[in-house]
Amino acid sequence: PEPPPADTANGTRVQVMTMHKAKGLQFDTVILPGLGRRGRGASHELLRWRRRDRGLLIAPSPSPGGDPDPLFDYLKRLEAEESGAELGRLLYVACTRAMSRLHLIGAPPCAETKDGYEWRPPSTSSLARLWGVLGAEAPAATAPGAVGAEEAAAPPLERLPTGYAPPDV
Repeated sequence: PEPPPADTANGTRVQVMTMHKAKGLQFDTVILPGLGRRGRGASHELLRWRRRDRGLLIAPSPSPGGDPDPLFDYLKRLEAEESGAELGRLLYVACTRAMSRLHLIGAPPCAETKDGYEWRPPSTSSLARLWGVLGAEAPAATAPGAVGAEEAAAPPLERLPTGYAPPDV
């Protein structure tokens, strides 16, 4: 399919959209930022349920400090597996929108190991789903704060004058 037309009336050549909205479209370049962020965890549900052919399977949340409920945990695990499968499908859709270039951007935390440091993408992140392939290409992890001896100073912010207009190109 043809890429959607950019908004050329005001010179816009970049479109920002969700992965869901990009379904069925194609773009020359696709940039997927924030892949190392944690996904939303499951909220604490009072009840979990699942429809079955023979009826409804339902389990109440165990009380705080109480014994775990195997049925509740089973239903929670099913939900987590479905959520992971949906994330994988969504990543596939997003990655296959690129016709020429695909940029995957993620900054996972690193953890100290007996051999140094290693990247540890959060298990609920998009990057964790891709790590089996991308992990081998990632640069070596370093100790936090070891990249530069001093922080780079940001330039001071300046306000544009009232009535400022960008120059004609």
